Parts: sequence; structure tokens; C-alpha cells
Amino acid sequence: GFVEELPKDSSIRVVPKKNLHITVAFFGKVQIEMIPNLKSLIQVCLKGTQPFSLEVDGWKLAPKAKDPRMIWLSMKRNDQFTALAHQLIRSFDQIQPTQQFRLQPIPHITIVRLRHPLMVSEVNLRYTLPPAPLAVNQLILWESTLLTDGPLYTEVSRFSL
Repeated sequence: GFVEELPKDSSIRVVPKKNLHITVAFFGKVQIEMIPNLKSLIQVCLKGTQPFSLEVDGWKLAPKAKDPRMIWLSMKRNDQFTALAHQLIRSFDQIQPTQQFRLQPIPHITIVRLRHPLMVSEVNLRYTLPPAPLAVNQLILWESTLLTDGPLYTEVSRFSL
């Protein structure tokens, strides 16, 4: 598949399967005593939110194609995803400003992290993708701990849509 076709290079780090996720909102460093407030805030934001689907759009060099640090499996923009992301960030900003607001958040899964930018010609971004939509029916609050060999994600709480 796509990952197997990447150049063999130590600056390319494939994200382990257990770490694959779509970030709806990034809260940054949150003090432990704020976690109960954050969980309550998420529950309020999710009230009335129905499950939805995301459609695969394609591979994307990110954050900028000219200076990529990641390869994403990008999803098509989705109004429900955008509304949920905005609601979570705006609500969280009331208790701890994050400055993470984006007008058009891009739903994506980070597949590869790059220590050094790759030449675009080194990556085959035309690899065929499955057309199946991705069902979004829950939100998981993760704690991310940065380690030398990559982030460690620990589930803090799980919320159904």
C-alpha cells in the first residue's frame, strides 16, 4: 500500500495504527484539575450532536505542500465536523484560552510524520483510496504525552454522539 511505497528513510516516521485518529479540537496543555470541567464542557457541546460520516478526499502534504512535515489522509470538509470543532474550541476558550481557532478545520488522519521535508516527487500521492465513508459516532478525549519515539496517547474519557 501507500506506506510501503514511501522511500526508506529514517526521517520518515509512520504513525502506529493504535495512534491513528481525527483531531476535532486540540486543547493544548490542560492542568489536571481542569479535566472534570473539560469533560463537562464536552458533554454540553455534544448534546444534540448526531453521528455523521466523513468522506475521504485524498492524500495531502501538510501543513504546506512546499514544506511538508506530515502526510495526511484528508477528508472532505464537513459542516457537522466544522460546527463541532468550532463549538468545542469556543467553549474551551472561555475557561482556558487556546488560540487554536481555525475558520475551516480540515478533518484528517496523520499517517506519516516527517523529520525533514520530502521532495514532492519522492511521494506517490496518487495511490488509490477506498471510497467508503468513515462513520463518526463517538468522541474520545485523549491525553498526549510526547516521548522520544513519538506521542503516547492515553484515553481519558469516551463520549457517544
